[in-house]
Amino acid sequence: MKKSTIAFLAATICSLLLLVYLYHNFSSNNARGAFLKNGGFKRNNLSVNFKIKNEYDLSEGNYNVVGMLDDKIIIKEFETGSLILLTEDNLKSEVSLPGFIKQRGVNNLSINPFEKNVVDIKCNGTVFEFDVTKRKIGKSYNFKNFYYKALRASKNSFYAISQIDTTSKAGLILAQFDANGELVNARNSGLVIDPMRQDGNLIIANSDLIYINYYNNNISKIDSSFKTLSTYKTIDTITVLPRTVNIKNNTITKFVNQPRPVNQLVRATSTYLFINSYVKADNDAESNSLNSETIDVYDIKNSDKYKGTIYVKKSNNNRVQDFFVRDNKLILQYPNKTLSYEFSL
Repeated sequence: MKKSTIAFLAATICSLLLLVYLYHNFSSNNARGAFLKNGGFKRNNLSVNFKIKNEYDLSEGNYNVVGMLDDKIIIKEFETGSLILLTEDNLKSEVSLPGFIKQRGVNNLSINPFEKNVVDIKCNGTVFEFDVTKRKIGKSYNFKNFYYKALRASKNSFYAISQIDTTSKAGLILAQFDANGELVNARNSGLVIDPMRQDGNLIIANSDLIYINYYNNNISKIDSSFKTLSTYKTIDTITVLPRTVNIKNNTITKFVNQPRPVNQLVRATSTYLFINSYVKADNDAESNSLNSETIDVYDIKNSDKYKGTIYVKKSNNNRVQDFFVRDNKLILQYPNKTLSYEFSL
């Protein structure tokens, strides 16, 4: 056999082995059936009264719900970074973000509860106040260390997950700023996480801060004074965290396998915590015969005790991209549609 033929066969075999390895590592955990068939728990169908208020058709894309300004729903389109305003009389208008705010650097937007018509734009190391009506930037706040998931604590302070000193760990902090938007104090809460393996959602419910892991069933709750830290579990059975590996002289950390999503979308009212879980229950085939979206509801005032599950019919068989809850309003965001409901539990 010629050397060129042997080299070709060796290269082909190596390529096939590499493809098998990649398929095992990145496809197995990504396959819907593989990570949904964990079981070990059951869901209770929660009786809910739904009444659709508005339906907005959109161009196919990726959207998330920023929140509500008075009666206007604010959503963000990922491709352009534009904000879309939806009114109760079915009017739609588009607001472009300032050109100097690079879309790839925008990691989150939220309604500013202390300034009328203002959206907080979290971009790289800065939070910008953007007046949606005037379409201009007001104040800005500059974090010294890497931060993400910043939430308003007051007019001049934020709760955020931030890098702790020079370590690879991150923690919940209260960042306070002066009149010029410069960081003057960052108080640690005592909640420390691994930013990759324990990544999750940070939200405010009443005066408490709640952190829900993406990749397992852990819920951490801490009061606004940072005095009390409690931990709870969601109803699913996923307790392990994804594995990571350090490469290039420990300068880069990567997941060994593609991480499995567990609790992805989270919202809260003063009474309930709503979690869109990706894990199947043992009885989902019975309770969820239409393969609807599941939103598990937890009682905030009762140690986050599980109350039941809302089953929401998918839109054109599409998964919900985001949802938002305020009082008796439920907003569901899909790739080409926004649905607004009135509901009661």
